[in-house]
Amino acid sequence: MAAYCTNAILKGLKYSPGDQILLCNLHTYPAVLNQAKVVVEQNPGVEIVFIDIRFPVNSKEDLITPFTKALEENPNIKIAVIDHISCGSTILFPVKEIIDLCHQYDVLSLVDGAHAAGQIPLSIEEYDADYYVGNLCKWMMVPQNVGFLWVHPKHQATFRSLATSHSDFLPTFRDRFYSAITKDRLPQVIVKDALEFHKSLGGLESISPRNSELVTKAASMLSKAWNTPELEVSPELRAPFMSMVAFPDGLDAVYQGRTRHDVAYDLILRGVHTRVCPIDGKFWCRLSCNVWNDMDDFEKLRDAVLDLIKEKTDNPGGDSMKFFIPCPPQG
Repeated sequence: MAAYCTNAILKGLKYSPGDQILLCNLHTYPAVLNQAKVVVEQNPGVEIVFIDIRFPVNSKEDLITPFTKALEENPNIKIAVIDHISCGSTILFPVKEIIDLCHQYDVLSLVDGAHAAGQIPLSIEEYDADYYVGNLCKWMMVPQNVGFLWVHPKHQATFRSLATSHSDFLPTFRDRFYSAITKDRLPQVIVKDALEFHKSLGGLESISPRNSELVTKAASMLSKAWNTPELEVSPELRAPFMSMVAFPDGLDAVYQGRTRHDVAYDLILRGVHTRVCPIDGKFWCRLSCNVWNDMDDFEKLRDAVLDLIKEKTDNPGGDSMKFFIPCPPQG
């Protein structure tokens, strides 16, 4: 859902030759990167500028300084895409400070908060971004394809949906985005029930300490079992319920020349699903922990990875993918 909203924002803007779109090198969600590439294809003279953020990330300044440098050196940036919690590196970005920077340089700000709702308290209006998008289906226990779009009031009069249909010229922002086509509304209808269930568990006040403690223990356990490092990010800049651990070197060796999706498919056949993230030429494992997880899940992941490496090493010509299993998008 968030990706649909970023589509509408990036493709709905009017561009001039020389305009630039600001993205992060490792951290922008792949679907959003593809959207920016399409904008460039469809608007000659528009280009993408990448912020180069490297590890370790020890402080907010390690994130804010590259944004400042990019804005100073590229006066034609029209819009900056800012992850709130990055999907492939689980960094909690200081969005308010970065949005304020964008205001200083007269640059539009688009916050991709796909992983924020349900992990951290949100103060969307206080951030004062131009656009904020998020999902409820990742951490708020709502079915797939439910999210939200926030557009600053100063942009609402001219903002349009990607799909032009019956509601496109209705007077209010909300009504223009209420699709008139036949659609299963059940996931949206039960948002209220999901929020009440979340509250019945104690809300973030109770859920956050439990999930944070578990994912921290799981990451430490995997790091020791695999003899690999955790991603070097200062604790206060880490996503509360997510963590990154490098896969064992043996996995990189047996999957050399193959993609992260090959690794993910083979792990699914062993009963585990985790996001596989390439960082600096190495495969990393993204851990995600919610209320239904316990340490047994991460121990199963540990063993599945070690078993997979052994199988691939003992039978290098073999292929565990005997048949195709649809793999959900690794969001």
